[in-house]
Amino acid sequence: MTQQIRSNASGLSDADKSVAAATNFVTFEKHNVSLMYCWHILKDEPKWMELKRSMDKPKKSSQEATPHNSNSNTVDLDLNESPVDISSGKRPMGRDTAKAARKKATTSYEFASKMHELSVQKMSLFKESEDERKARLDEIVTLEKVEVEEAREHCRTMVELEKERLALDKQHLQMEAENQE
Repeated sequence: MTQQIRSNASGLSDADKSVAAATNFVTFEKHNVSLMYCWHILKDEPKWMELKRSMDKPKKSSQEATPHNSNSNTVDLDLNESPVDISSGKRPMGRDTAKAARKKATTSYEFASKMHELSVQKMSLFKESEDERKARLDEIVTLEKVEVEEAREHCRTMVELEKERLALDKQHLQMEAENQE
């Protein structure tokens, strides 16, 4: 089939070449091509071409000795054709894919630099907020110290007032006791 496709007969379309290849297949194999629609889909796919190349290489040495293997379900129509030079590696990157890769690399670098800037800003905000929080805590501590000192002073004055009241009560009781005597 591939020999039929590769031949560049004047005026033949790919469909005409496929029909001619199917006819050749019928004459060699004595039955119709059963999955022609699959072949149309897969014939130009890189995976299929890779598989076909790997299948063709081991077969050629055995098929050169015997042109037609009766046990085989396939017929190689390319026996007399010289092999086409196709690299066995992956296809090179296309223009659009290369552009997308460059854009992605640039975008990821920009993203990383922006993330770094944001993390630096976040750290500075944390430091500022930490400093502000420490200042507020220091202010609260000093206010609480002042409140505690005021509370102590208040307690001292209350104790002194209570002592004075007790002293006055004692004097008052002594005066009453003297008056009753």
